[in-house]
Amino acid sequence: MQCRSAFIKLVLLLGWAALSLSSAPAQSSGGTSFDVQISLSQKAAAKLASLDEGIVVAATYSGDPAPVAEARADQIGGIDLGREAVKISGRPQTAHITGPHISDSTLAEIQGPILLNVNVYSARRSGPDNILNCDSFDGDLRQVVHQPLAIYCALISEKPENSKDGVSPIPTSRVADSYAIYAMLLPGAPSDTISPSQIQNWSLAGTTVSIADMNPAIPPDGQLKAPPDNPEAFSEALQDFEVRKYQRFQLDSTDFHPHASLPLIDNQQVVDLRRSGTNNIGIAFFSAVYFNDDQTAALVYMNDWCANFCAAGQWVYLEKHGGQWVRRSGILAKGA
Repeated sequence: MQCRSAFIKLVLLLGWAALSLSSAPAQSSGGTSFDVQISLSQKAAAKLASLDEGIVVAATYSGDPAPVAEARADQIGGIDLGREAVKISGRPQTAHITGPHISDSTLAEIQGPILLNVNVYSARRSGPDNILNCDSFDGDLRQVVHQPLAIYCALISEKPENSKDGVSPIPTSRVADSYAIYAMLLPGAPSDTISPSQIQNWSLAGTTVSIADMNPAIPPDGQLKAPPDNPEAFSEALQDFEVRKYQRFQLDSTDFHPHASLPLIDNQQVVDLRRSGTNNIGIAFFSAVYFNDDQTAALVYMNDWCANFCAAGQWVYLEKHGGQWVRRSGILAKGA
């Protein structure tokens, strides 16, 4: 009799637990928080400081409607999955975004990934005018979950609206590894086939190139294949490229250790040299370095231009072994 009573209690307890679980709201979008790394031009930082002005990071989430939910699509053909805005002080820093909280029933109404749009603007205390012109992001939410989304802001007066011409410093967490990679890939470096005597009149472009500057504009996976023994690291670095491919960064000669083997030149000097018609000169160009999540694998674009038509652009894949960066692949392709 006691055994039967215990069995009945167990059945009732399991039934109550199942009912409790079924009635709880289901959230299937956990683990989607991400960081937005804000960098500012000198003028923008000074202006925000003088106004004691903050910055707003606004995130909007959406998805493509599944066939059963097409009637619910908004005017631009998507399903609204919510939005959030975070206000931070007006200085370079990282803003944490909690990410969307979407029920299973809502997720069932979309097909494909959760889409993210990020916009950044100044939080004016008086008047509606925004004084900042910032980069934006439109894409798959999964692209920014594992690495910070870098957003550069300048004053609207500094560059044309909606342009991607902003140049920012390399994020602090990436400085050491980025410059170590640049140093080993510079023409005339110990790992390069060009001897120092051949590059006496060469220079290094002080601003990195974006995908918009490459000719032809080939993405890394259009030229390289993931190594069979480490495809995940390559894929993560490729995702970083997708997030940052339109960004340009300013190089600083003081961050090269040892010092850069080539002098840095600004954009106007690059233009002047390329138009000069002088022989025996060359310019080395780099893109930003795109890393995997734990910064042990990297992709970088390099292009060596010279007056004798030696221009050649190539993507290079590297891995960090024993604290040292090692070049694993790089296929030559004609560039400009």
